[in-house]
Amino acid sequence: MAEERIDVKKTYKMYIGGDFPRSESGRTYKALDSDGNLLANACQGSRKDFRDAVKIARGAFGGWSSRSAYNRGQILGSINPVASSHFNFSMLEPTGVVAAFAPEKSPLLGLVSVIAPIIAGGNTCVVLASEKYPLPAISFAEVLNSSDVPGGVVNILTGFREELAEHFSTHMDVNAMCYTDNLPQEMKKLIDENASLNVKRIVKHPVEDWYDEEVQSPYFVTDFQETKTTWHPVGF
Repeated sequence: MAEERIDVKKTYKMYIGGDFPRSESGRTYKALDSDGNLLANACQGSRKDFRDAVKIARGAFGGWSSRSAYNRGQILGSINPVASSHFNFSMLEPTGVVAAFAPEKSPLLGLVSVIAPIIAGGNTCVVLASEKYPLPAISFAEVLNSSDVPGGVVNILTGFREELAEHFSTHMDVNAMCYTDNLPQEMKKLIDENASLNVKRIVKHPVEDWYDEEVQSPYFVTDFQETKTTWHPVGF
């Protein structure tokens, strides 16, 4: 009679410096699923593990930061090995034309903070300036006009949200719409329903303080990007 097999759970190691070490302390803890069942064991990192990782990261910083942005872009997210004999190449592409409401209470910093991630990713935009404080937006438009930003990339309108919300959200050549204020519920519903007509992407970023570092995150660029993936066979 065969002996009963002992179920030994795997211990997952950490990832530091391109290697998979255990914790220097030798400690582990149980990794459970949502029902409380034991899935595996994980290394319980220590202060020394952290300090070692920081040291290694600092040592790698010089080489990584000296690479060109293009080269780093080639490395991050462009080639993804998969289980089959294929590579898939994932690339971010701009969404297209983005309509946006500039925030009411921050007519300049908020405006720039809305526009920047849209155009940084290659999109063009039509922005409705702050209804109550439109002048900073117009002054900013003058700056844009004398800059190297091509005409038509940034378009700034002044007017009333209540009047223009339907047009912003129903135009069939607008690919995405963005707003950062907490709009009235009726207007939110209108925008969401109208966006479904051509499957517009609606980006909602409620913001209270435009000086908050998290609000100025560069990752907002990805809100207006489409991921295109191409599969390429490997071998015969």
